[in-house]
Amino acid sequence: MAAVEDIFFAAKVRAAAEASGVVVEFPRTDKAFAESVNAAAPALIVCDLQSLRHDPFALVAALKSDACLRAIRVVGFFAHTEVEL
Repeated sequence: MAAVEDIFFAAKVRAAAEASGVVVEFPRTDKAFAESVNAAAPALIVCDLQSLRHDPFALVAALKSDACLRAIRVVGFFAHTEVEL
């Protein structure tokens, strides 16, 4: 599952997933994201830490506070152009 807005990065995530035989979802809202995670816990979540659509820190906090979901691995990223971070 991916909380990614950038269409170019999303395309790369989708291509990598397909090459690995993995299905990836891109929920468009926090509600849809929560529903998808609760319906079938993904093995990994890729999360854009600069997302304007999602609140990435709230999403991760909600995952880690739920005993059934806290084992899900999360990979967060910033844009490579953010050199001060």
